[in-house]
Amino acid sequence: MHLKYLRYKLQQGLLPENQLPKAEDMSAMSVYLKKLEDIANPSRSAVHAAKIHKVLKAIKKLDNIPQEEAFRFKERATALHEKWNAIWSSKEQPTTISIAQHQPEHASKSQVIDLTELSDSEESTQSTSVQAARTDESWSDSSKLPMPCCFVYGLI
Repeated sequence: MHLKYLRYKLQQGLLPENQLPKAEDMSAMSVYLKKLEDIANPSRSAVHAAKIHKVLKAIKKLDNIPQEEAFRFKERATALHEKWNAIWSSKEQPTTISIAQHQPEHASKSQVIDLTELSDSEESTQSTSVQAARTDESWSDSSKLPMPCCFVYGLI
């Protein structure tokens, strides 16, 4: 099932505007939450695009959920949020990519770009730090630089 659809249904049933959740909807909400739990390895970008993480946080903060003892929505939302964060934090390893194959012939030293994805806290957003070091002085001549892809593909 589509992540946005699951978020929409959970938000409608458990977080209705200016109302309390209805007891008759709780079994369906449990099914939707179970479908989320069955997703083995969702990408962080997909979860954040669908805003499911916000719905899970809101569910954890609810005071009165009908049939909470039977369906354990808060406990399950917390466990799912923690499970996904653990998966994502284990994937966040610094990645180094050599771009020597893209250098012009006159460039004698290798260039390296270090892509490090910073872990995000619950309050902060995901960010990427990119550090590039040019070690060859011949790059200062702009006529020898490769043309940026935005010009090649007509994006500008």
